Amino acid sequence: MFYIPGYGLRTASSSLIGNAIGEKDRKKTIVTEKLCILITVLMMIINGIILYFVSYPLMRIFTNSIRVAQTGSSVLKLVAFTEPFFGLMIALEGIYYGMGKTKEIFYVETFSMWGIRIFSTFLCTQVWHMSLSAVWYCMIADNIFKAIVLLIIYLKNVNHNK
Repeated sequence: MFYIPGYGLRTASSSLIGNAIGEKDRKKTIVTEKLCILITVLMMIINGIILYFVSYPLMRIFTNSIRVAQTGSSVLKLVAFTEPFFGLMIALEGIYYGMGKTKEIFYVETFSMWGIRIFSTFLCTQVWHMSLSAVWYCMIADNIFKAIVLLIIYLKNVNHNK
């Protein structure tokens, strides 16, 4: 429910960037890239704020157990703080898709998903026997890592193309 707007904006970003590149208008491409990042990150900040404040009532929709709702709410509050990173990640993915640069996304996604999210979750649950929160921290670390790496790649390419 909170990620869907971001994914929609990623698709829109991809289309808009593809059109700007097709028009061979470098200035329009740069403006579109910045606008797509700004709008997506702002949308995800708003979603994060909403998620933070409705986390407990939202969990109560799915369970009558106060303990489960409290645990779920605490996890959703953690996720709420990382929504801007998720927004940055998916905005950059959309930009790269629109550029036709899908290899970069594939490599970053594959390494991060298997190396950070899955392997770390395995260690946390099977080796160190940590709690549910640790699993969510692994997911959060995956999203933040992808956002930072994609931003570094993006900034390197923007500066290179000037």
